[in-house]
Amino acid sequence: MISWGDMMKTLFKMFRTMGKGQKRLLKIVGAFFLLCIVVVIVLGVMNNRTHSYASMESKLLAAAKDYYNDNKDTLPVQESGKVSVNSEKLIELKYMKEFSKYNKNAEDCIGNVTVMNNAGQYLYVPSLKCANYKTLTLYDKILEEQTVTEGDGIYEMYGDYIFRGEYPNNYVKFANQLWRIMRLTSKKEIRLIQVKTNVNGTWDNRYNIQTKTNSGITDYEISRINAKLNQLYEETFSEKDKMYIISQNLCIGTRKEKETRNDGSIECSTLTKKKYPVGAIQANEYMIPSLDFNCRFQTDSSCTNYNYMTKFDKAFWSITTSNLNNYQAYYINDGVERTDASRTKYYQMVIHLNGEIAFKGGKGTEEEPYEIY
Repeated sequence: MISWGDMMKTLFKMFRTMGKGQKRLLKIVGAFFLLCIVVVIVLGVMNNRTHSYASMESKLLAAAKDYYNDNKDTLPVQESGKVSVNSEKLIELKYMKEFSKYNKNAEDCIGNVTVMNNAGQYLYVPSLKCANYKTLTLYDKILEEQTVTEGDGIYEMYGDYIFRGEYPNNYVKFANQLWRIMRLTSKKEIRLIQVKTNVNGTWDNRYNIQTKTNSGITDYEISRINAKLNQLYEETFSEKDKMYIISQNLCIGTRKEKETRNDGSIECSTLTKKKYPVGAIQANEYMIPSLDFNCRFQTDSSCTNYNYMTKFDKAFWSITTSNLNNYQAYYINDGVERTDASRTKYYQMVIHLNGEIAFKGGKGTEEEPYEIY
């Protein structure tokens, strides 16, 4: 019996006795067979590949975008208008394969993509439902984990879900920075306040005929603070970020210092005529998080107790103004205080995210904030 070593020696001798043309031909044939083997291996790997559910969500999303790119006339024209397309239609029209082609365990999966007109931009929100998997939104994830009736956490109040206490897990990472979630609204929106800012300025510094000085005029829609916040919005958020931010008619009602109502009815008694993508905190939103029963009105020192709002390290403007005159506004600084609008305080942005944004990970802590796709 010829050994493997003897066989190799024989083949090597044969190769040496070949002419140049024969050697070249043999090399080409060998390279061809080697390429065939590589292709077979790659195809085998691809055919046996199991896509993750997150990957299938991405394919569902891409298919919906291709579909609406070919059917632009079906997209919603009115702001906040919505349309949707399901996976059955996308599969039938050949925009994607059946889910079982991506994952052998996904035969029972059904998908849907909702498209919303958000200030002229289209936000695509995919949803996948399988026997062992369901797309989880940030809104649903928070309610699943943190709803409480006492202590730090999120409370059902005034028709919304509101974070309260000194150390609630309400941090979220968005646009490459940290925010704190103030509330989940009944409209399935998530209201956030910026954690850190380095930008300051006046609420307004126009000439006021009542004071005969540049003490400012507290008319929000033509104020310096409104202009500055909208400038910061343009500088801070990418076009992708903006797709998730929902514009609002902002609450700009005036407030008296000894007002005890903190449900927002005072502030929201007057709304801006236009919708804005960014605003500032309302005075009542400083009071609500406090778990101290002695926090009755905004100037009570007890409102600083058991209240995460005291964790901000700079004095910053609220959107709320005084009912006593047209030149003073409230700011947050270990409580709610009143001052002339022409004074300098920091600008802390407040925005609303679409609650259908998909949850990616995190625990809501400062070290491990919620993350979104």
